[in-house]
Amino acid sequence: MPDFMILSRDVPDGPSIRARIRQDHLDWLKAPSDCTVLSAGPWLDNTDAMRGSLLIVKAPSREALDRWLADDPYAKAGLPQDIDIRPFKLVIGRPEGL
Repeated sequence: MPDFMILSRDVPDGPSIRARIRQDHLDWLKAPSDCTVLSAGPWLDNTDAMRGSLLIVKAPSREALDRWLADDPYAKAGLPQDIDIRPFKLVIGRPEGL
């Protein structure tokens, strides 16, 4: 299964959306799925405010990844202004067996 890097940038009112939906998003990331989150977290601006997300995900295919991402509570709440998805090869830090 290939790895993917997902880099998203939040809409201008992102902090309020994040505050409201964050726990749902975290629960979704941890839920069993055919996509496996290898690494995840928000990226920060120069004031340490969360302004987007970076995910490294192992997925059966790009189509499966797209379906999985469509269920993200952040996506459903309109948080991402844009999302860049690219094939990725996680070399250092890969969990054993993945």
